[in-house]
Amino acid sequence: MNQIKKTFLTVLKKAPLLLFAVLFCLIYAGCRAAAPAKEESSSAPHSSAPSSSQVSEPSSSVPSEPSVSPSSESSVSSESDPESVYSDTEDSSSEAEPSEPEKLEFTKVDEDYFEDALFFGNSRTRLMGIYAPIGNAFFYGGDIASVYDALEMNMGVEGYSSIYDVLATHDFGKVYINFGINECGFDDESFMESYEEIIDVVRRYQPDALIFLVEIMYVSEEKCITSGVFEPYIIDNKNEHIKALADGKTIFYLPVNEIADDGRGYMKAELTGDGVHLTAATYHLLSDYIMEHGIVDRNHPAHPAKSSESQS
Repeated sequence: MNQIKKTFLTVLKKAPLLLFAVLFCLIYAGCRAAAPAKEESSSAPHSSAPSSSQVSEPSSSVPSEPSVSPSSESSVSSESDPESVYSDTEDSSSEAEPSEPEKLEFTKVDEDYFEDALFFGNSRTRLMGIYAPIGNAFFYGGDIASVYDALEMNMGVEGYSSIYDVLATHDFGKVYINFGINECGFDDESFMESYEEIIDVVRRYQPDALIFLVEIMYVSEEKCITSGVFEPYIIDNKNEHIKALADGKTIFYLPVNEIADDGRGYMKAELTGDGVHLTAATYHLLSDYIMEHGIVDRNHPAHPAKSSESQS
């Protein structure tokens, strides 16, 4: 009994050591078991990747990179570069825009130039058609005619009750408009509204015609004094408004006062009998001036007439 007790006491004394040994063995065994698993997981990628000696050339069955045609390249480039797309669009739109016609210069022409010309205006136009007509030009002018009634007025030309009849039955390449002296007593605003309406009507019926706006000629000094309405500044103001309508491309301004101005804003006394119109003997000055100021647009099908200089 004593021997058993002694043995039991000895075991109790050595129990901590045995317990420590058991724990140590368990820990050691656990570490040994974890180490191979870690080594296996870390070495797995390397073992699956082929070595340099094992890598073979790609087989012919592998599809090659698709080729890109020039058109495809430009399409891809445009899609990847928004600025180039904008630039291409801008270039194409600018090419599509028609260029504006250049301003044309006056040139001397002969009577054949007026075969398709219309002169539309007041008594100054009517008298020009009587005393100094140009070729076979058509004259449609009437006494006391003004921009306010000219469109509806019967000018006394047989077969035509108004300018509408004239425009509707002819194909004109040039139209000369001469109004303004009878409107000196009217305000510029209403005058220009009616003047522009005449241009609109002519353009509607004769869309390809060149339009010439004849400057309002001055009156003599005596006529100016006695009338009280034909003041040079009044005529000048209206002429400035008329001139502003000319674009030098299809509408032209004819400064005809150059042939009769005495330098002070009056018509030269020796050129007129009544102070308003040129005399029968001097009307040719107006016709000559108009013939020296023709417009020849060789690119325009409606008026391809040649100047007299080019024909000589």
